[in-house]
Amino acid sequence: MDSQKRQGRHTDPRSGNAGGRQPGRDLARASPFRRGVLGGAEHSGLPRFGLLLRKILGELGPQLAQPLEEALRRTSVTDAVLIPCGRTASIPWHAATWRDERGTTSLSATLKSVAYAPSAGSWMSAREGAVRTARLPAHLVGIANPRGSSPPLFGAEAELRQISTGFAPEAQDVAFGSDATGAFLTQQLPRATHLHLGCHGKMWHDGKDRAALTLADAEQLTMSRIRRLAGENLRLVVAAACESGTLELFQQPEEANGLSTAFLHAGAAGVLGALWQIPDLPTALLLTRFYELLGAEPDGDPARALTEAQTWMRTLTRRAARRYLAERPLLKALQTSGTLRGAGRRARPRPTHPFRHPSALERLRMPYAGPEYWAGFILHGC
Repeated sequence: MDSQKRQGRHTDPRSGNAGGRQPGRDLARASPFRRGVLGGAEHSGLPRFGLLLRKILGELGPQLAQPLEEALRRTSVTDAVLIPCGRTASIPWHAATWRDERGTTSLSATLKSVAYAPSAGSWMSAREGAVRTARLPAHLVGIANPRGSSPPLFGAEAELRQISTGFAPEAQDVAFGSDATGAFLTQQLPRATHLHLGCHGKMWHDGKDRAALTLADAEQLTMSRIRRLAGENLRLVVAAACESGTLELFQQPEEANGLSTAFLHAGAAGVLGALWQIPDLPTALLLTRFYELLGAEPDGDPARALTEAQTWMRTLTRRAARRYLAERPLLKALQTSGTLRGAGRRARPRPTHPFRHPSALERLRMPYAGPEYWAGFILHGC
């Protein structure tokens, strides 16, 4: 596996057709794309956002993702790192679809893992960090549902409580509510190999370093603060917040600036974040499953665990989801579907059954098959 990773994991999807068009950039310039992917998926408009997203991914798949997958298959590469540039960094390339003899497929369905990086050099640094931190005993530091979260993130809190069961009691420091502060993170971070942040997040595309995670009492964990964190022991950061994986695309389109890259700059080997605004319940389901798969991996490969978790999510049936929750009592708080993990958004929670959604999706046997629920989660780094 390692030799296959070394033989061509870096692939740059900056391609266009023979006429010089660049489909990714053309779509990114279109106002519906900017409102949808860059502006996020408001829960009340999630079905509409999903339709737009599937249209975009269906157009990009045959033009770019399918030729890439065929080239990787010819060279027996099973794990890919994509380095999208400019506005193409807003596209979840692993979910771009096409049809062939296997039916409708995608990179995430045909490869063992797909990760992203702002540059080849940054991925090499991340790889070195992954090797270095592999020798350290796992230790979880996490915060969730900080006091003052509007709306409250009960799913994020249940998510972290469940995730912490995968770590020994002496190998975890977690905080909720009023304790979820920057001071807590600064004090606990030096011992952390895994950092989990279940909070609201926001990216403003109107200037440099305009992204932040919201801690207790509206304290802002900005990109500049993140870069100064002592993160050299961090194997993995999971920023379970809206737009935490987004890069600034308009003020500095040729630079890779965002919350994920700020954590990489602080020393983290890998950062899992979201490209758009994410609903609380599906996020909690996906991330708890991700951590379970991460612990089951012999080498704890986050990219492979994420790909497997996304496959699980898009094929999850209602019955299987109910059974999954029933077997994990700490997740019983997952009873809202309307909450978004986006700072400044006042989406009202809808206290409904966790598998009912105000859309046509509730009639489907697999309610989270749409890419709007799972494709926005990407891993930057290794």
